[in-house]
Amino acid sequence: MNKRLVFAIALAAFLFAGLAVYAEYDREKVVSVMRDNARLLGEAKKAAGGKDYFAAAESLMELARGMRSIREMSPPRGDAGQWRTTIDDVVAAAFMGIGAAGERDDAKLAASLAELGRLGGVGHGQFR
Repeated sequence: MNKRLVFAIALAAFLFAGLAVYAEYDREKVVSVMRDNARLLGEAKKAAGGKDYFAAAESLMELARGMRSIREMSPPRGDAGQWRTTIDDVVAAAFMGIGAAGERDDAKLAASLAELGRLGGVGHGQFR
């Protein structure tokens, strides 16, 4: 077989595989998740203030699930790799908050909530 043809087929397969990793951007879904995040972060803060650790953990888990649902999308603006890194950081901060709620550690929970607020600003600055 011609080496150029084999190379062209291999290159095309590689490029196609790379594009298949990224899902199409769904603006409605992302806007819905971001609006939910604002509500859920507010609920988690209120629950943390009232020492309702279970409710705080529930809100943070729902926030993490929402972010995971949009992770594989390619953002319309910004780097797709950074998009996924930022989402991973948000999920990690939510998990830290869930752990803090389980420990009933107000300081760690407050730090997690503050980090989630900071990461929201980072994400919106890069991708919105």
